[in-house]
Amino acid sequence: MNEISVRRIDSASSIAAIDFINDTIRPVISNFDLDMDRGILTVNFVETIDVSSINFPFIAVQRLFNATTVKEKQFLSNGTLLTSEDGISVSIELDVNDLNEIKRKKIARNSNSSFIVVKPNFIFDMNSRLVRPLINGVSAMKVRNYTADQTPPELVSFELDINEGELYLVFD
Repeated sequence: MNEISVRRIDSASSIAAIDFINDTIRPVISNFDLDMDRGILTVNFVETIDVSSINFPFIAVQRLFNATTVKEKQFLSNGTLLTSEDGISVSIELDVNDLNEIKRKKIARNSNSSFIVVKPNFIFDMNSRLVRPLINGVSAMKVRNYTADQTPPELVSFELDINEGELYLVFD
């Protein structure tokens, strides 16, 4: 820059603002990325978000812009917040049960089947303003960057019931 020095002004010499306009604009989601291989959903905003205010059950991943059945969408039940500092991006590690339901319902199999909808209580900005909702069939948002699931399932355990002649397999 111009290397202009900054001069400290003590509180006795400070000048009060003539006018103050409070923030009345709701935060807006600008885009989102979905990594189905690692199970990570990253939501990006146009302003700083209070990450501690996240409410997982108010966001859903869905197969279509206008999902008409429960088989076409999965509201999150839980997750792990990977972002610790307030900012314009929030990364969530999807709960294994939600991730399995998304896969079972054939949601997010590619970028064309990866949309999100959010309710206002999903997250707040730094002034406790509710996020602007993304509404199914109206403003549902398509994924910006999509990573497909490349990891094959692994057998975690099994149970053999000789009396019934059944074998139960549990995968990760």
